[in-house]
This record gives sequence, C-alpha cells and structure tokens, in this order.
Amino acid sequence: MTAWTLEADEIVALPIDDLGLRLLRDPRDASEWNWRRWVCSPRTPNGRGSAAIAALTEAWAWLLNRGLIVRDINQRSVESIVVSRQGHEALERGLPWLRAVQRLDVQLVPQPEAKAARSSCGATLRRRHSWP
Repeated sequence: MTAWTLEADEIVALPIDDLGLRLLRDPRDASEWNWRRWVCSPRTPNGRGSAAIAALTEAWAWLLNRGLIVRDINQRSVESIVVSRQGHEALERGLPWLRAVQRLDVQLVPQPEAKAARSSCGATLRRRHSWP
C-alpha cells in the first residue's frame, strides 16, 4: 500500500470526480475492499480536518452512486466494495473520458430522445390524418 499523498486542503479543493478517480486507484492497486476502513486508515489524512474526511467520504459515495464501485457480496461488511467493470474502464481511460461520459449521459441523451419522440409521434399523426 502506498501512502496517500494529498494534504487535507488539496483534498477539499479537488472536484468530486477528480478526487473519486484518485480514490478508485486504491481498491484496484492495494486490494482494499472496505471504504470506511480506508478513510480511517493512518495513511489517509485522518485527523487532519473533518472537511477532508467529509470530502473523502463524499467521494466514496460518489463512486458508488456512479457505479464505479459496487458492493462486494463476498464480504459481510456493508462497507465492502469492489471496483466495477465501468470503474476499471474509467481508470484506464482517465478523467476526461469519465467527464465526457457523464455529460453525454445526463445532458445530451434526454434531449434527443424527447425530440425524437415528438418528431416520430407527430409524423405518425400526420400520416394517419393527412395533416401537412
């Protein structure tokens, strides 16, 4: 296991996706399976400020909510995690890819779907009723 190199003020200043991706390397590289134990570990900035600990905890929750880590069913602890397939892909492709995927998933997909639904619905009605 390597030591966590970021200081408390650096942790708090990082965007959540950047911090999350940095955290994600540890379960992969160090075979860490318990996110809570990781936060309380002496290698992390434990005790260096509650804001940093809160940011780390938030980043773990962000990873879980995005499906980059998932619960490890082979462990009994509710804090047990394992890096998902998408998490491995994010680590391989990096932060710009992860941000692009998030933008595409949230901002672009619903709009074209809604537009397509309106267009196809309108076209069907026009054909059925001979409307211009």
